[in-house]
Amino acid sequence: MGWRPFAFLQAEWESGLYVWMDMRRPILRPFFSQLGSAGHNAGMEVVGVKANPYKAYEQTSVTTATPGELTLMLYNGCLKFIRFGKAAISENDMEAKNTNLQKAQRIIHELMVTLNMDVPIAKDMLRMYDYIHRRLIEANVKSDLEILNEVEELVTGFRDTWKQVLQITKQQSRRQAGQA
Repeated sequence: MGWRPFAFLQAEWESGLYVWMDMRRPILRPFFSQLGSAGHNAGMEVVGVKANPYKAYEQTSVTTATPGELTLMLYNGCLKFIRFGKAAISENDMEAKNTNLQKAQRIIHELMVTLNMDVPIAKDMLRMYDYIHRRLIEANVKSDLEILNEVEELVTGFRDTWKQVLQITKQQSRRQAGQA
């Protein structure tokens, strides 16, 4: 079974906050295919290697997720890479720090470019994402744990808010389905 491109264009999630614009550019695939990997090919899909059940489950989760769930996965992945980056700084492993913080940067960048700027709150979110992105770069250059703590707190706030939005949306959908 092949990977399906993220061509949602507001069809599956009513807020329309994110638009997965370029169907030829599978941005999310590297983030989820080997989320926990480290080393030269970290985060890149391995072809021709016998997949383990966890990887198969992970791939299925990504390809069957709604846009809202994908966004939640991105927030969780970003937090994971920030934590890995912090651990690498503590262990003085500059290669792992750089690898993980660059992954966090790419996730924030993807969240930035997929915002639907027709939604009023998107402009404010873009400013926050830009700030987070710049701070991640600064934390990477300076190996600064305080900056990473700040960024982790901001991303956690976005993630927790997003999780609540998804729960409220599901509840509303259930109520509407019950009235039909």
